[in-house]
Amino acid sequence: MHISLKYVVLLVSAVMCISQIGNYFVEVVTGGVGKNGSTVADTSVLSPLIPLLMMVTPFWMVYSKSLTAVYDNHITLFALCFGAVSAKATVR
Repeated sequence: MHISLKYVVLLVSAVMCISQIGNYFVEVVTGGVGKNGSTVADTSVLSPLIPLLMMVTPFWMVYSKSLTAVYDNHITLFALCFGAVSAKATVR
C-alpha cells in the first residue's frame, strides 16, 4: 500500500485539528476554571476563536481563489508561511 507523505501529514494534521476543536468546544460549553466560568486570566473562554479565525479565513480564501495548483503541490510551505505571518501579527 503506497500512501504519499503529504496525505499522511494532511491526515495527522486533520486529526489533531479535530481533537483541538473538540477540546475548545468542551471548554466553551463547560466554561473556564476561573470565577463565573471565566479563564484564570479572567478572560472569556471564546478568546482563542478570534485569532484562529483571523488565521484560517485568509488561508482558505487565498487557497480557494487560486487558479494554479501551486498550493496543492506545496501545501506545507503555504501553511508554514501563513503560520509565520499569523505568529508575527499576534505577537505584536
